[in-house]
Amino acid sequence: MLKAKALDEWLSSLWDDPQNEIESYLDDAKKIFAIDYIMKD
Repeated sequence: MLKAKALDEWLSSLWDDPQNEIESYLDDAKKIFAIDYIMKD
């Protein structure tokens, strides 16, 4: 869980930085799939 929290904080900082230009190619279905996949135990 510590790794997941660190990754989440790092990704959040990338998205929140207005100087970073990030293009996401994930549509809503792909985002839901990714979240479901990560949350599986």
